[in-house]
Amino acid sequence: MGLMLFWPGIYQDFPIAMPFAPLAIDFFAVALVLMLVVDTEDNSFYNSLVSIFVIIGSLLYLGGIVFVTESAVQLAKLPPTVATNTGNIWGFAYQYFNSMNNPTLSIYTFYVSVTILGICGLIAIIYSFNGGVFKREIEPKANPVVKQTDVPSPAQKK
Repeated sequence: MGLMLFWPGIYQDFPIAMPFAPLAIDFFAVALVLMLVVDTEDNSFYNSLVSIFVIIGSLLYLGGIVFVTESAVQLAKLPPTVATNTGNIWGFAYQYFNSMNNPTLSIYTFYVSVTILGICGLIAIIYSFNGGVFKREIEPKANPVVKQTDVPSPAQKK
């Protein structure tokens, strides 16, 4: 469903939060590719990295929905003189981050987001065709210690 945000014509038909919504999808895609390529269950660094990407993606998407997409609803509640002013957060978000009001930002966001998504897709395809060559194995941090038992040497037996 998130891929529908990557059709350029949709930016002119619906008020989409630019660059928040498409970049949020890119963060989710990077997290998914990272989970595919690296063993994130056994490595806490990569597990934390995936969690950070998901949190950033969620905050971008929710922040865009609340402050940009819903700004028209909030501006309708304000007096007309205040609603047209970009000094309040709702007017500023509606004017500059709404895809219908700022087509320049929309098209540049489209180019950047599709490029990032294409790179993620290319990495996933290459990884799939190589059969998991890039996946790093986690090496144990401690070497197992093998305790030797006191076995008499042949010279000591005599």
